Amino acid sequence: MTIQEIYNLAVKLGIENDLRGKQVVLKHLKRVKENTRNCLKKKRQLLM
Repeated sequence: MTIQEIYNLAVKLGIENDLRGKQVVLKHLKRVKENTRNCLKKKRQLLM
């Protein structure tokens, strides 16, 4: 089992066992991913 497989399994189990429900967790993770992407774009613009 690779580190990536362990990570994916941990994320999957975390989502399944979260009290908020799968849809709420996925929505939150999507929002965090978008915020991270936006921050990286802003940082890239500042460096240029």
